[in-house]
Amino acid sequence: MTAGIQVAAVDGIVRKGINCHTNADITFLWNGALIDVQCKRPQTEKALEERVREAYRQITKPKRQGRLGIIAVDCSAFIRPVGKLLGKGSGRDAEYFLSNCIAKQVIPKVKEMLRNPILGFILFARAPHMALIRESPLVSQRGEHFRYYRPESISTFLVINNPSFSVPNVLQFICKHLSI
Repeated sequence: MTAGIQVAAVDGIVRKGINCHTNADITFLWNGALIDVQCKRPQTEKALEERVREAYRQITKPKRQGRLGIIAVDCSAFIRPVGKLLGKGSGRDAEYFLSNCIAKQVIPKVKEMLRNPILGFILFARAPHMALIRESPLVSQRGEHFRYYRPESISTFLVINNPSFSVPNVLQFICKHLSI
C-alpha cells in the first residue's frame, strides 16, 4: 500500500494475495473494486489521439469484465519546445504555461474518450526551466544587467473526470497522495 492506494498489479504482475487477471500498466484496489490504469507517452502531438484510442481499447477489452479504467498521459515530449528550456521567470509562471498548453492542446483531443468505462484522465507534463533568481546591479557594456538563473524541473498535471460516474474523486486522490 502506497499513499493509501493498494496496488494490485504492475505490468500484469499481480501482487501476492490478490486475485485478478490484468494486462494493465497499473491495477489498484479502490473501495473493493479493481481499477486499471493505462499509461501512454506520445512523442508528438499528432500521435496523441492514436495513443489515447489505444489505451481506451486496452481498457475496454471484453476479458477485463467491465472494470473501470483511467488513462494517464505524459505530454512532456510534445508540450515543451524541443531542445529548449522554459524561461518564464518564476516556477509558478512556468507551471502555468505547461498547464495552459495541456488545456489547449490536449484536452480538446481526448475529451471524446470520456465514456464508460473510463473514469477520467490524468494529464502530466514535465519540463526543464531556468528560474531568474536575481538581477545584478552590475551592467554590461551593452547596458544590460547581469542575471542569475537556477535550473529547475517544473511539472504539472491536470485531471479530467468523467461526469457520468458518481465514484468518489479517485483521480484527485491518486494525484494528491502520489505527489506527481
